[in-house]
Amino acid sequence: MKYLLDTATFLWWVFGQAERLSPTALDLLRDSKNTLVLSTVSSWEIAIKYSLGKLDLKRDPGECLPDVLTQLGCEILPVSLQHSLSVTHLPWYHKDPFDRLLACQADCEDLTLITPDAIFKKYKVKTLW
Repeated sequence: MKYLLDTATFLWWVFGQAERLSPTALDLLRDSKNTLVLSTVSSWEIAIKYSLGKLDLKRDPGECLPDVLTQLGCEILPVSLQHSLSVTHLPWYHKDPFDRLLACQADCEDLTLITPDAIFKKYKVKTLW
C-alpha cells in the first residue's frame, strides 16, 4: 500500500519521537511492503517552521531531508495544478493551508493519510492512526 504522511507523522517517525505514533501508524511505517509518500507541502512546512525557529532540528532541513527521504525510500509527491485547485471546493473544517492541501492531495491521488489529526475525518479522505 501507499501512504501519504502528514508532517507531524513524518517528523515524529524520522526524528526520534516514535512513542508519539499510534501502534497502527508505527506498524504501517515499519512495514517494508508499504510505500511511504511525503508531499512537497510537508517539506515546505518544515522549511518555514525551521526558518521561524519553531522547529528544532539538529541540521538544516535542506541538508538533512534529502538524505532522510532516500534512506527511508520515501516517494516525493509534488503539488500539481489539480491538487492546488481542488482546495477551491474543500470545506473549511481546517484552516491550516498545509493540511488543507494534504487533504486534497490524498483525495486526488487516492492515498491514505497517516495522521493524528482527527479533523481530516470530516473530509472525504482515507485516514489511519
